[in-house]
Amino acid sequence: MRLEQGQRSPESRTGSQVNSLRSPLAKIAVAPAVTIAVEPNAHLELLLAQAAHEMGAPRIIAVWEKTEETKRYFACWSARRFERSTESLEYPIEGLVAPRLARTTFAVRSAESQLVKTPEGLRFSAAAAISARFSARYDIRAVVSTPFFRRGCRGRIFALDCAFAKDQLAQITIVADRVGLAIEYDGLQQQAEATVAARERLKLAHDLHDGLLQNLTAATLQLEVCSKNCEGEIRQRIDSIQALLAGEQRRLRDVVNGWRHRNRSEDLFLADACENVLRGLGAYWNCQTSLRIRPRNARLPFALVEHLSLLLTEAIANAVKHGNASRVWVYVARTTQTLALFISDNGGGFRGLVGSYSDDTLVAENIGPRSLCERVKSLRGHLLLATSGAGARVRIQLPLEKT
Repeated sequence: MRLEQGQRSPESRTGSQVNSLRSPLAKIAVAPAVTIAVEPNAHLELLLAQAAHEMGAPRIIAVWEKTEETKRYFACWSARRFERSTESLEYPIEGLVAPRLARTTFAVRSAESQLVKTPEGLRFSAAAAISARFSARYDIRAVVSTPFFRRGCRGRIFALDCAFAKDQLAQITIVADRVGLAIEYDGLQQQAEATVAARERLKLAHDLHDGLLQNLTAATLQLEVCSKNCEGEIRQRIDSIQALLAGEQRRLRDVVNGWRHRNRSEDLFLADACENVLRGLGAYWNCQTSLRIRPRNARLPFALVEHLSLLLTEAIANAVKHGNASRVWVYVARTTQTLALFISDNGGGFRGLVGSYSDDTLVAENIGPRSLCERVKSLRGHLLLATSGAGARVRIQLPLEKT
């Protein structure tokens, strides 16, 4: 085929197109697709790091809110570290910038400046481009910013201290689209996981109701028949066993009904939940229990109350089985950021162990209350055990979401 002067071959055009894809704008647009994250928004660090590199920004910040939540999320990437945090919603996310810039993509040489560069040209914002509070928090000077809106969330991206460049407004728009997609995906993933977990709990609740609870009822009735044919100490022992089984039935039925009917998004009074659990455990293990709650009106999410119940069950079982304890003291303290649980007993401690041990040591050496350690670790908490011939003391600290 003959080419006219100035006309390029198809091979030449293809090469030119490939080279054009190497531009920073294209690199951001074809960034790796979102992958499943072990923890929420774990892939944000990679997305923000790549965007910062392509835009020449020493720091880049993503800020977003989720529909029907009362928190605002922050993710800040820099060459030294990646930080995430939350804060309560005292004002809408639009308040981070000047009112006239709430839905605008812009670049500004100073956070206090009122003259901003937009895709349509220069314009006045009639107020500082970046709010004083937000600017002071991150020491913001030059910044390129744009909003994003996705299903279930909305937010803004801030690329800090990058030099003014021709394509930076287009670049930040693509970055915002990628980050918004990642956050939307995380929300959908969490919803799917919650749906699957709810279905599994409901199935387990039905299985327990139709299986174990019915068997416990049959056993209780059989013991009642045996008790009528016995006298004296034997009858007392049978009645005691029957009472324990009946108590376990009630406790299990409460759990099943909670799974099947309770709104799991609601908070429960910590004192009520702990008192109910300890009352049943005291009768089951034939030991005295005492409880202190601070503050007395503290509340916890339903899911965390379930975990707390299991922690108490395991801890008291350990105190009686391993230390022959006859009395257990429980102290629970809730702050805005942590839940602290202190459990002590009058038993003989853990056999062969004397001193203080961290959860890492207990797991590494395969000693002590390993099941308790594993549950605490799964909740991102920490456990410390102090044990001697005078008894055992367990301190558990669990993180709570900041509000």
